[in-house]
Amino acid sequence: MASSRDIRDWYQKKRWIFLWLVFFPPLGLIILWLKRWPIWAKIAGTSIPAILLIMSSGGTEGEQVQVSTSLIAPESVVPIQTSEANSSTSISETEIEPTPASFQNAVKHATEAVSLGRDAATIAEWESAAQQWGRAIESLEQVPESSNYFQTAQNKIEEYSANSEYTQQRIEGIRQDALVSERQRQQQQAAASVPQPGSPIRSSVSGSCDCPYDRDSAGRSCGGRSAYSRPGGASSICYVGE
Repeated sequence: MASSRDIRDWYQKKRWIFLWLVFFPPLGLIILWLKRWPIWAKIAGTSIPAILLIMSSGGTEGEQVQVSTSLIAPESVVPIQTSEANSSTSISETEIEPTPASFQNAVKHATEAVSLGRDAATIAEWESAAQQWGRAIESLEQVPESSNYFQTAQNKIEEYSANSEYTQQRIEGIRQDALVSERQRQQQQAAASVPQPGSPIRSSVSGSCDCPYDRDSAGRSCGGRSAYSRPGGASSICYVGE
């Protein structure tokens, strides 16, 4: 924890943010809302310039300052929902909990899963996306109950599980389509290998004119000169179905 605080920019530490809010509120409010603090902490910090403004405009110590709690964070800021979101306590001197490494890993895997699923077309590609969803869920399950991120992690587990189930459905759908295509191909191949009625029952024979498709000694097709074609000729079986 100590090394994490040392590497932060000096102007992002709590004591400097408090000074910015007191002496230069516009800059202080920007830095405050860019910090990954709970929403209640940001609202409490935002109330500091408002209180100072009211006091400087002639308010007495006995007046009770009403600070609106309907302040909406800028769209670029996505606050982490915690069990303390509705707390009315002010910012304490304890360090704000950093994002757990397991939570960060979950977001990384989920981002990769979305990227893979966007262009997935084969079973292998969908399986890669499913693996990333599984790793994201495993990472979220490592967030301890004592963490402010625990409830958010539980919500994300439900969301990621639904996405993982969808990828499995896509994999199963592709497999079923492949099975149907293979079955149709085999049926077509089997049908093609079965002689059709009216097709020659055997290959052509040279030097014999038993069937019309045979060839005489000169190599010419027998046709109507064959025994099969002449009235009263030999009753040869030349075609399937006869």
